[in-house]
Amino acid sequence: MSCQSQKNSSASSDVIPLPPDPIPLFQVNGLKRAKVYAEMNALRESFLEWPTVEGLEAFVEKKTEFDVLADEIVRHYETFTREHLAYVSALQRADDIAEERRLQEFHRALEQMTPAEAEAARQVERERALRLEKKREIKAAEMDAEIAREKGRVREKYSQYYSL
Repeated sequence: MSCQSQKNSSASSDVIPLPPDPIPLFQVNGLKRAKVYAEMNALRESFLEWPTVEGLEAFVEKKTEFDVLADEIVRHYETFTREHLAYVSALQRADDIAEERRLQEFHRALEQMTPAEAEAARQVERERALRLEKKREIKAAEMDAEIAREKGRVREKYSQYYSL
């Protein structure tokens, strides 16, 4: 019994802590981006008012400010992308570890089953694997269809730039 409790305590210490979900940060950044976008629109409207040298200087100053704001938005997207990739990687590692543990438990359980029970359990495991593979194929097909729709939409929108 003490051996089993040691296994359980070591198993819980192997758990990989997940990084925080990046979505709330992205929403906060979204508010910042909305503010920056409003400021950029205000700047853009004032760009047209430069018939004098002073106006041209103001335009250059505001254009520089606009570029700084645009760079900030790009940094926000890069930060979100890095955090999201780290989050997804951690989720994948956790799923892989959980699946490995489930398989280890399955094989331990097989050792204690009768041959008929073991064969039935193996059949259930094969059916489970087939169901999971079918789900993956369906999801991949859905993603491929979504990508094809998006490509078509972009090609249609920017058809003057495509030389087909």
